[in-house]
Order: sequence, then structure tokens, then C-alpha cells
Amino acid sequence: VRDLGVALGDMERRLEALQLAADREKDSRVAGRARTAAVEMRKIENQWDALQKELSSKYGNSHHGLTSIEGIASQLDGNSAIVGWHESSSTGLAWGYVLRAKGGVTWIQLENSDPAAGNRTKAFREEMHRVSSWPMRVTETEKADKAGADLWSFFVEPLLPELANVENLIVIPSGSLLGIPIEALQSPTGEYLSDRFAVSYSPSATVYALLASRKNDSSVDPGTALLVGDPPFRASHVEDMRQSDLAASAADVDAITDEGLVGQAVLRGALGGNQGALSKLPRLPRSRDEIIEIAKAFEKPTVLLGPDAAEQKLSDLASQNALASYQTIHLATHALVDEEAPERSALVLSRVELPDPMDALVKGDRIYDGMVTISEISREWNLSADLVTLSGCQTALGRESGGEGYIGFAQAFLQAGAQSLLVSLWKVDDLATAKLMSRFYQNLAEGERGAMTKQKALQEAKSWLRNYEDTSGAKPFQHPAYWAGFVLMGNAN
Repeated sequence: VRDLGVALGDMERRLEALQLAADREKDSRVAGRARTAAVEMRKIENQWDALQKELSSKYGNSHHGLTSIEGIASQLDGNSAIVGWHESSSTGLAWGYVLRAKGGVTWIQLENSDPAAGNRTKAFREEMHRVSSWPMRVTETEKADKAGADLWSFFVEPLLPELANVENLIVIPSGSLLGIPIEALQSPTGEYLSDRFAVSYSPSATVYALLASRKNDSSVDPGTALLVGDPPFRASHVEDMRQSDLAASAADVDAITDEGLVGQAVLRGALGGNQGALSKLPRLPRSRDEIIEIAKAFEKPTVLLGPDAAEQKLSDLASQNALASYQTIHLATHALVDEEAPERSALVLSRVELPDPMDALVKGDRIYDGMVTISEISREWNLSADLVTLSGCQTALGRESGGEGYIGFAQAFLQAGAQSLLVSLWKVDDLATAKLMSRFYQNLAEGERGAMTKQKALQEAKSWLRNYEDTSGAKPFQHPAYWAGFVLMGNAN
């Protein structure tokens, strides 16, 4: 399967290079080669589709026992529960449900499906976007607390009687709560949900059960980690690195603060392969500090920084099946999210010294564009990682899918073999991210606080960051926009 996926990816890159060359040079011979490549690609696509159907026919029901309520419940312990919500647009009714290891699933009708529920989630989203996009840190939490308390009363409070003795919540995100970290919702007494429960998410209850039933690869050393960060997107970034200048240039600061997020024009151009747009991406200098600090938590880290944080390096590891030897993979770089065509979403790696695509085409070599797409990950990567972290902005997002949350990076990495992902729901503050990640990985390692599960490690790290005090005694990260944006997807135990 992986060999055919690699061949399909190679042909797609060849076709794209030929089409760009034909448009640029207006050469009929190049255009003819592009048409030939398109025919060859369709043949490989047909082979790929046929193989997928054959595998589905032969093995599609191999986990049938885990698709029933009983099968899903069998993967839960007594301290864990799966929770979710269903809102009917036709009847105006809303329900919550709780699934425990014993007792089956319990449905709870919410109070007459308040039509204002959508407005409540909208208010929370807008507050998170406002603060995460603001160039100065915001410490006032009144708006977030009020919006979170409204959501708690409507969505969480009715479920609490069914959550006695529960410590871990597995949330199935859907409806108006999709994209909202419920750990940031607040009780009437001021208690955050994350103070009471360790929270993780799964695209569906069935996906959670399938992941929980996977046997860990005992041959993977738990001390191994692949840590990638601070890729240069233009030559000036490399010069900054040579001078050990870890501060973003003035142009980069403007690029960040003008839009909050990477500008939409830059984003659209980058997703379309516009080289100029890609070179405008701001460098992420704090991701270097992030990687260096995280590496201390592992016995055998492989660190790829600067120009080494390259597509070529990851492609070589994938082709050698070496990615499967890492217990943890951490990728700290920009993520380009295409909500219309999720398979085109990509992680951006080093953009310097890329091989000329036409030279590679002539030589029959792989064509590199400095990006790793969701298609490439799902087709070419074979992982055994217990955890993959994507610490860029909005890596949890993608195309909304009714019963499966967002279709994006999470699905691609889980399909490639990862057990879980740590991903972000909005633009994340780089300093807050670096501190959160450092604390999270310290919690996973044996230390003074003792080794923790991923859920517990993230729960403690968020609480620690929320209450972190600077030298003046202020709490710069107490707003949920700084500590609640990263969520665990998949099997987080």
C-alpha cells in the first residue's frame, strides 16, 4: 500500500511541475509531457482505488466487535467516560450522552434545546479569536469566563450526575461545540472543567475504541523522539540563525501582528504553491527554544533545526521506514489548513536550497517543494508513535464533517499509525506554547511529579500555565486563549 502511495505522490508532483513549466514557458512539448503524466497518474489512482476497495472488502469488518456500544465500553476503565452531544436542527431538541465501562450509554435531554446555544458558542469562539489575534497579551478573563459559564450550564451541568468517580473525559466533538475546548468551560463557582477532569478528544467513539485496542509496538524505544522546528522560509532566515539572532525580524513581527494569523492572501497563495507567498511566511524563532528544551526530556532525541528541518530529511526517514522507530514526533512549524480540500493541507518545512523541480524531473528524482501534505502523510508515512505533536497554529482544524469532527491533520496521522496527537484550535502564543510544551513533556517523563498519562500531563501543564506568575507577580497566561488552545486527539491514556 505504501509503495503505491509513494508512486501516486511522485506522479502528482511530476504533473504539477510539468503543468507549471508548461504555463511558464508556453512550450507544446512540455504540455504534451504533462498530458502524458496526467494519463499515467489516472492509472495509478485507479490502482490505488482498487487496492483500497480490496482491503476494505477483506479486512473492513476485522474490528466489528468494537463498533458496538458494548465493544466501545470494553475499552474504558472505571475512571473514564465518553461524552458527546447531539443537536437536532429539525426538532430543536438537544441531547447529551455519557458512555461508561458499565451501564451502557445514558442520554440526557438538555433543557429544551435553548436556541441561544449557538450564540453562546459563537461568543466563546469570538473571544478566543479576539485574544489570540491581539498583539498584546490580554489578562482580563471576564468575557471568557461568562461565555464559558453559559456553556457549562447548558452542556455540562446536566451530564454531571452520570460522571460520578470519573477522572478522564473522552469528548466526541460535534455540532456547535466543535472546535471548543470544553476544559475551558467554567462552573458557577469559578471552577474550570479541567480542574475536575483530564480531557481528550476523538473523532468518534468507534475511532477511540479502535485506537485503544491497538497493541503498542514493544520494539519502539520510549526514549526516542523526532523533534523538528525553526525551518527557514527564505535566505535571510538562515542568516539570522548564523548570527544566533533568535528574535523575529521587524518584517516578521508585522506579518504576525497585522492579521493575527498568517494573512489570507499569503495563505491562499501558499496553498496554491505560490513560491513568493511561501517566502513571506514569518520565521518561528521560539520554536527553536521549544525543541531544545523538549529534547531534554528524552534519552535519544533526533533534533532537526534550521535548514535540517527539511522535507528531504523526513522523506528519507519515511522511505527507510525509520519514522516507525520514534515513540514521539514533535513538529514545530507553520501549518497551512485547506478547509475545502483537506488533503492539500500541509506543514511547511525549510524553503532554502530546494532542488530545481525541472532538474529533478529530468533526472527522475523526487520533487521537493518544502511542504509535507496530508496526502503524503497518509499515503507514505508508517508510524508507531504514541504521540505526535503539531505545535503550529490551528493544526486541529480542517473541513467540518458531521460525525467525524474536522477532517485534517489528526485523521492523517492516526491513519498513518499514531496513537494520539496534540494539536491547536486557534492561533497560539509562541511563548505560552513553548512553556506549555516544556511542562507537558516534563510531566510525561519520570520526574518529581511522577510519570503521568498524556491526559493528566496536559491537564497539569494547562493548570500550571494558567497560574504561572512572572517576576512582577502577574499571571500573563491566565486567559483561556493562552492555555486551552491545545487539545489531545486519539487514545490519550
